Amino acid sequence: MKGDLVVPTGNWWAQFLVIGATHMQVFTVLTADEVKELRKKISEKSWVDGKRSARGAAKDKKENLQINANDPIFKEHFAPVVNKVHTNNTVAAYTFIKEVVDPRLASYRTMGKYDWHVDTALLSHRRTDLSWTLFLSDSSEYEGGEMEIKMGQYNAKVKCQAGQMVVYPSGLLHKVNAVTSGDRTVIVGWINSHIKIHEHRERLYKYFMELVKLRKELGSERVEEFNTLYHQFVRDYCG
Repeated sequence: MKGDLVVPTGNWWAQFLVIGATHMQVFTVLTADEVKELRKKISEKSWVDGKRSARGAAKDKKENLQINANDPIFKEHFAPVVNKVHTNNTVAAYTFIKEVVDPRLASYRTMGKYDWHVDTALLSHRRTDLSWTLFLSDSSEYEGGEMEIKMGQYNAKVKCQAGQMVVYPSGLLHKVNAVTSGDRTVIVGWINSHIKIHEHRERLYKYFMELVKLRKELGSERVEEFNTLYHQFVRDYCG
């Protein structure tokens, strides 16, 4: 059986059911006001052709604009936000981030797209374990532009709200469908993780979230043995 999984971004319970089966997570990491202020910092003069950073066959698949990490505007206004987002406790519990790799702003305007591809395993001599997209445009501001991620027999379709970030394993085949109207502006990048095997990260994240719930219900002292066990698993999996 094949088909599409549409990832809902408004209903947290439905989102949990879908994402739990697809090995990715959606986090809300910025407020509407934070997104609004960030968007004011974007300069039209800084955009460059996204093909410049594409390699090999990807050049023929990619139609977008980018502001790269070495641009002064990105360094001043966006790099601090990227670092803040990835030190969020819940995000870090999922990614076990060691380093953010090569972040950039990307704009997909009318007919902008990025056909099926797999992200490169090494960027700037660093392993890419997880890929992420942080949405600065709300889903109502553009038509088309869904991200599709191939999950076995299914394609997960993702179209997030502004301030949300989707994180998924870099080895998954994915694409951005053509934008038919409007502007899909996002920050994208990669994560080099302390934990190389994705299934280990997933397992630890689920354990962590259960610990958070138990700590609220029972208090810290009652769950200390579980907390000790969790950190032992982290030590076992890190490499």
